[in-house]
Amino acid sequence: MDHHDTDTNHEAKENQAKVLDTPSKTNKEDSVGGGLLVITGAKLWFMVGGALIAFGLPYLFAGMGKDGAALYGQYSDINNTLSILSMMIVTGGMQAVSKWTSQFGQDQDRVQGALWQMWWFMLSVGILVGGGFMLVSPWLAQARGVPELSSAYQAAGGVLFAYALYVVFIGALNGRKHFKAQALYDAGFTTLKVSLILGAVSLGFGVTGAFGGFALAALLIMAIAAFKVGLGSKGQSSPKRQIYGYALQVMAYTLVFNLIFKLDLLMLKPAALASLGAMESDRLMGIYNLALQVSRLPWQVTIAVTFVIFPLLSEATFAQDEEKSRQYISQTLRYLLILVGAACAGLFALPQTVTGLFPSSYSEMTHALLWTAPAYLCFTLFNMCNTLLMSAGRASSAFVIGVSTVGLALGLYWLTLYSTWTEPATSVIEYVTIAGQVALFTFAFGLAMGLFRLKQLFGVALPLGTSIRVLVCSALLWLIGQQIHSDSKIILLLSLASLGLLFFVILYALGEWDSTEKANFKARISRKK
Repeated sequence: MDHHDTDTNHEAKENQAKVLDTPSKTNKEDSVGGGLLVITGAKLWFMVGGALIAFGLPYLFAGMGKDGAALYGQYSDINNTLSILSMMIVTGGMQAVSKWTSQFGQDQDRVQGALWQMWWFMLSVGILVGGGFMLVSPWLAQARGVPELSSAYQAAGGVLFAYALYVVFIGALNGRKHFKAQALYDAGFTTLKVSLILGAVSLGFGVTGAFGGFALAALLIMAIAAFKVGLGSKGQSSPKRQIYGYALQVMAYTLVFNLIFKLDLLMLKPAALASLGAMESDRLMGIYNLALQVSRLPWQVTIAVTFVIFPLLSEATFAQDEEKSRQYISQTLRYLLILVGAACAGLFALPQTVTGLFPSSYSEMTHALLWTAPAYLCFTLFNMCNTLLMSAGRASSAFVIGVSTVGLALGLYWLTLYSTWTEPATSVIEYVTIAGQVALFTFAFGLAMGLFRLKQLFGVALPLGTSIRVLVCSALLWLIGQQIHSDSKIILLLSLASLGLLFFVILYALGEWDSTEKANFKARISRKK
């Protein structure tokens, strides 16, 4: 439910864990296959909705009097802060409610007791985080250089409050394996959110209208869920330490995870505000955020991989099947590197293709994509390493790697943006370049730590041969991309698609697939015919 970066991988993992539980005989409509299908469908619509907002707003803001990129930058800055806190609330609350609702099984007294305990806990979180956010909204707006947007920050606080209560009802549906009902609520919320946000901006209400629409959508879906799902009887309470401790642990990890890839926007604004002024710093935020949204698309598509690998590796490690565990890890990382590598290599080779699809005020995005495209290839693999570690029962390793990566990012952003040892940036291009470079270095560091830990535990990680071949392909595509010059968007898009196909041709020529894999691929093609 973070709403413009698509769903978080933690929620996907929890959904997968619940989908794989055996449903009761009387609940045929929510069988394993049906549950997986409807939840996946809802998540796909969620991703489409996020893309409609992320890529639709630049066009809508461009039609307003003020610089469109600056308005989109203001929206991006508020939404970035909101999403860090909202995912902390959503993931922690969702997983905790789902865990205890399913874990206590047929003991309805304990199920109801846990549900009510989580209700009071999440109500407290909503008041503290959502209410606190609204309370400090004037200060936040002033500190971020947009005092006129205090109401937008207050609306964002309303979103946080609504989420805190909404996840109790949705977590209960998930834990009870009512997947179709859960999917309907998720899809309904996505539809409400897209309609109200884009509708408010289309009517000329600007950034404040966007967050007003966001808050209204969240409050409406929360009220509907409260009325239709409800809480039921009070039941028997469980030890608070047991119930609340799990939620706090998941929230802590989610906060760290979100800071890893959202710290750049958080730290860019104050530095840019001091050196570029309000208008240019807002424009910078819009340009850089749009580059991030484009670069994150390949990662978002791979979230579905966790639906498959999480339970498989969990089962293999529980059964102490080391050979199968190594096979799952190696194959997952290899195919992820190839698939995401193809998309990122194209963005890296022809960034002007994507930039040309947006209003001219986003032209500097080309310089950001040169760094953010490879950065999010590293991030995708880094994220999968942590997923593999957690599915293998090594959550503490994933947490340590996450904290270390955030610490490094903080240090690098301070050194490059705020330290007196370095010259301050003086243009949008310099800022997006610095931010992209730090993101690439940080994600590469996290990936290296994750691969090292997987190698320690299982003796296998990312295949070296595949890594070298992907690097060679990317370098060749970049060299070819330097020779492509055109003002035609159609020619550039066709060139980008051709480079993607060429990536796989070069991999094939370099011997990425052995004879067995080639034979299996030909057999599948023959069966389809």
